[in-house]
This record gives sequence, structure tokens and C-alpha cells, in this order.
Amino acid sequence: MNIHKNKIALLFLLTVATAAFSCKKDETTETSPSMNGTLRFSVPEYVTAGSRITITPKGVEHPEGKGIRYSWKVTPGSEVADTAKTEDGSFTYVLEDELGDYTITCTAFASGYLSKTASYIVTLVKGGAVGGSITENGISATDLRITDTRDSKAYYYVNHGNLSWFRNNLAYSESGIAYRNCESMDEVLGRFYTWEEAQTACPNGWRLPTDKEWCELAAEITGGTFAENETLKGASGAIMVNAKFNSDLLWEFWPQVKITNSAKLSVLPAGYANVAEGTPSFGGAGDFAVIWTADEANETQGLYRYIHEENPDIMSGAADKKSFAASVRCVREISK
Repeated sequence: MNIHKNKIALLFLLTVATAAFSCKKDETTETSPSMNGTLRFSVPEYVTAGSRITITPKGVEHPEGKGIRYSWKVTPGSEVADTAKTEDGSFTYVLEDELGDYTITCTAFASGYLSKTASYIVTLVKGGAVGGSITENGISATDLRITDTRDSKAYYYVNHGNLSWFRNNLAYSESGIAYRNCESMDEVLGRFYTWEEAQTACPNGWRLPTDKEWCELAAEITGGTFAENETLKGASGAIMVNAKFNSDLLWEFWPQVKITNSAKLSVLPAGYANVAEGTPSFGGAGDFAVIWTADEANETQGLYRYIHEENPDIMSGAADKKSFAASVRCVREISK
């Protein structure tokens, strides 16, 4: 599934009715009655290759209390629909083919009644900065990297000045939240952390960069001089990378932004999240990269740096420490 502007985590539900049979009487076509309810089922939006999915349909009842049968189809994948034989109509399928979008379709049917159909899209992904769903990100398996001893995840890094900088977003799962609540996306886009969570999320020996260190990085990139909280003019293209997600370009082309990734930070438009209350919401994927700094804007807000696809500058923003969630890039001092 594309991570693009206005196409992020597209999920659709299609409910249609088709005639189980029809008969002709006095030149008038009579339509079969419909079963009660609306067919629905739940599937994750993103699934890791090789994952086994078990799905149970809901919502449809036979008007006479009789049994209902279900057929399932995965496209691309299964050429012929499978008729479930379990009483609840459950369906198990292993997605292990090419990365990309798959449509899972269920049809409920009973003799003498219109059938009902529901379809959902699932996106098959693979994590990792190298060899995964994210390609052309400027990172190779021989580049500098560390392994987080907490969970064995790998992070690539590059040296600038007296600091080493992460080249992929932090994906430590003991805090923060996964993109679209799908942990399969942790090592694809990284997780989102509140400012408070981000303060202690980095691996041992690593930490959040200060805003001053962002300014020093931008000065090295552009040759300019910048003050803290100031817009880092002309610096965004040097840390952005023209990477692809499952073969789809992530950053859209804007002539005013020259993407070079010359600083090798390989920044992706992962967007941001809001975890205030209830169901978390996600936004900005395909448009924005939002990365926390270690600094406070005030008592209730943390300071972050962000990029928008149309702007050649790295900008400064502030958001609530407890409810706004953004990406994390960790740094450490280079040993002398």
C-alpha cells in the first residue's frame, strides 16, 4: 500500500449484493431477498512477509436462522475462492509472496438470498534499513552500524563533527507507538514517541540531539551560521533521501527542494502521531519528517525539527510533551 499524500494506509470496505438467483414471471424480474446485517471482518493494514492471518467474518445473519457459508479470495494470490468449512467461517492465509498490496475478499451466501461481499486491503512489508520494504535509501550492509542490545535491532549511523547520528528511525518497541498500530511497520518507518518517552528511548550510550547540535549539523551541511530554534535554511535536501516504499517513491518531487542525501542521514517522511486520548491518530506520512530534539520549548512542550516535502529548509516546531508523538534519531559523542 502506498505511503503517499492522501493515500496513507488506504483501507476500503466494499459491500455489495449479488443475486443468488432470479426468476422471470409475467415479464417481471423478481429479486431474491437479502440476508440481515452488513458483512465485515478485521485485518491488520500492514503485515510482515510470512505472517499467518486468521480472519473471522461478522455482521451477517440468516433471516430464518439457518447457516451461512463463506468464500474467501486473496488477490493477487489465490486464483479460486476458498469456501470455508468452519462453523464461524474463519479463514487462515499466509502472505509470503511479493511485497505490496493484497485484497482479501469475503463473500457470505445462502440459498435463496442475495450474497454479501466485503473487501479489505493488506500491505505486505519487510523491515530493516537494508533489504526491506524501504529501498534506495542510501544505506548498504557494509556501512557503520550498531546493534541495540535490548532487542538486537540494527541501526546504521554516520559521523558529523563530534557526533555519530542514526541514519534510520528508532524502533524500540518497549515504548512509543507503531505506525497505524501495526508493529510490522516498526523497522520500516520506526516508531513514534512522545517527547517524554523519547528522553529515555535511545540505546545505551546514545541520546537525543539538542537543537544546538541540529544547528551545528546544518552549518556543516550548508556553510551557514544558525541560532537555536531558527529555521535551518537550505538544509533539508541534504538529509532527505529519494527512497521508495514497496517500489513507490516516498518524497514527492518538488523543484524547490533538491534532494541529495549528501549528509547521509536518509530521512524519510514518516509523519507523526497524536496519542492524547482514545484511538491514536496518524498524519503527515508522505509529507513530513518530524524528529524530536532533547530541548524543551516550555514547561508543557518539547522542541522538534521537521521537514516538509515542499520546503528546502529544516524548520523548528513545538508540541505537547505527553500527547504528540514523533520520530527519534539518536546521537552519541565520537570517541577520541
